[in-house]
Amino acid sequence: MKPIPRMRFFFRAAFCYSLILLLSSALPLIHAGEVEGKSSEKTFGQPAAPDFTLRTMDGEPFTLSKNLHKGPIILHFWATWCLPCMAEMKAMKTALEARKQTNLQVLSVSVDDNKTSAKVKGHVRARKYPFTILMDDEKKVYDAFQVANCPQLFLLDKDGSIVYSHTGFTNGDEKQLMARLDALDAPEK
Repeated sequence: MKPIPRMRFFFRAAFCYSLILLLSSALPLIHAGEVEGKSSEKTFGQPAAPDFTLRTMDGEPFTLSKNLHKGPIILHFWATWCLPCMAEMKAMKTALEARKQTNLQVLSVSVDDNKTSAKVKGHVRARKYPFTILMDDEKKVYDAFQVANCPQLFLLDKDGSIVYSHTGFTNGDEKQLMARLDALDAPEK
């Protein structure tokens, strides 16, 4: 009769351990507010974006603070292996081409690591993205902006304050971004 209580203990322990593993693997999705096929957005109380310097796809240094005061900035974190990132970049390119805003800067920050960063230049040139491509293979800027998942987009005003953030991509999200840009361009009352 003694082996049965031991088996119960074993099954209960195994069940609890499995439950803990299941919940801990779901926490990043819950934390990011994202479930497959959905996206989340945040509106900020105007915090300043962290300054950074990264190299462009062509190896030139780019410093955020030196490029402020020209107009709004879209800061977009992506990777070549991220399918929602590819869909977002395509939709953003189409929406921005129709908009033709001259003072807007689009900074696409690739978080591809050293193994996949070689694909970035070919990928971008083949699709003719008109964005400034920045390389963050060590994910320092990714961490500074506390990016949870790719794609993640931040909209900065001309002074470098974060006015909008969006995680994930679903068709139609680019329309929300255009509406936010329109609000930034609207004259103050």
